[in-house]
Amino acid sequence: MAFETPVLLLFFNRPDLGKMQINKLREVKAKRIYVSVDGKRDGVNSDIELVDSCCRLVDEIDWSCQVKTRFSNVNFGCGHGVVKAIDWFFENEKEGIILEDDCFPSNQFFDFCQKSLKKYRESEKVLLISGDRSSISSHLKKNQCYFTKYSPIWGWATWRTTWEQFQLDIPSWRTSDFNSDMLKAWLGSEKPSRIWEKKFDEIRSKFPHIDYWDYSLSYLLFKKQAFSLLPPSNLIKNFGFSNNATHTVYNINPRSTCSHEAYSRIVYPKTTESDLKADRLIEVQHHRMY
Repeated sequence: MAFETPVLLLFFNRPDLGKMQINKLREVKAKRIYVSVDGKRDGVNSDIELVDSCCRLVDEIDWSCQVKTRFSNVNFGCGHGVVKAIDWFFENEKEGIILEDDCFPSNQFFDFCQKSLKKYRESEKVLLISGDRSSISSHLKKNQCYFTKYSPIWGWATWRTTWEQFQLDIPSWRTSDFNSDMLKAWLGSEKPSRIWEKKFDEIRSKFPHIDYWDYSLSYLLFKKQAFSLLPPSNLIKNFGFSNNATHTVYNINPRSTCSHEAYSRIVYPKTTESDLKADRLIEVQHHRMY
């Protein structure tokens, strides 16, 4: 059976990882595929062939499906480039899955996202469906989904209504709309609040010269007092770890060794509220706040 939920693939200069994503979409028979490739960097000659190779990967989509492409002539980077691609995706679709090239999903990831997007489509409190519970999965019950205040984005899904609220430059920070007191009240702990304050201050002071976007997504969840849904098992393996990576570097991140886990059923939370244990695990294992 074909997989109907739209999928956005985010590529740049790693055609080997992009090829793996294409092969995975062939396995699940994805019907609507969007491919966005960021442009080569000025002065980096090796990017020319690698970026072109990523663009040519669409020629390997050899099954019956709809394919749309966005090939940039400019390198917008890890921050603005991703945001522009997701903007384009949700100009065309009301909901869908977002996969960066190194976030490799299991087959069950697609079924979980599709069912969960439908289940929480009308919820104002659930803004994100995540396929990632790497490094914390052994501490959580298998088959059980959890809500968290955080936003794991190694393989995720959301709705246009969520993305329309996203602002990379977080202009409402330290205003009456959202400030440090509100942040601390929501997170309920001093140390995480201080760390996130610094991150948000950095965005405001450095913008537009930032090479990340995910902190702004976390900001949206905090401001809206909303949640991400964690999967019933870890459904994503990140293949992007290397010693010269931008954000995922070997030896400093225990998540580099996490692999796919199968689930036998999906048990959704009975109430829409964050799980304190999951929140604390993410603070320790993902963000290393303690």
